Amino acid sequence: MPDDTVRPADAEMMAAAEAAYPREWVGALLGRDGEIMEVITLSNCSKLPEVSFTVEAKDLLSGYQHIGMELIGFAHSHPDAEPEMSTEDLDYAIHGLLYIVVPVIAGRAQRPVYHQL
Repeated sequence: MPDDTVRPADAEMMAAAEAAYPREWVGALLGRDGEIMEVITLSNCSKLPEVSFTVEAKDLLSGYQHIGMELIGFAHSHPDAEPEMSTEDLDYAIHGLLYIVVPVIAGRAQRPVYHQL
């Protein structure tokens, strides 16, 4: 059965993904006890930002230096593509973190898909 829960961070991720279109948007998910409390947009430094994302370590480290919050995962968009984790996404994924893919079709963000690895 699909998860139809509307999560508070969904609208924020969708707006950020639309703003980045046609490039991939990427963000760090911060929170406590597995609950997303903040989404921080990170710089996409990829040489091919329309089809991939790369994050610099300094951006990642500065992204979750908030007191009482931990890095619980990452979100990124798939411009004009399905919300499934790609082979490249899976190759770089860290087991135990939450991954969210926001499909953006013709500039319009669709509902994010959550993947727990």
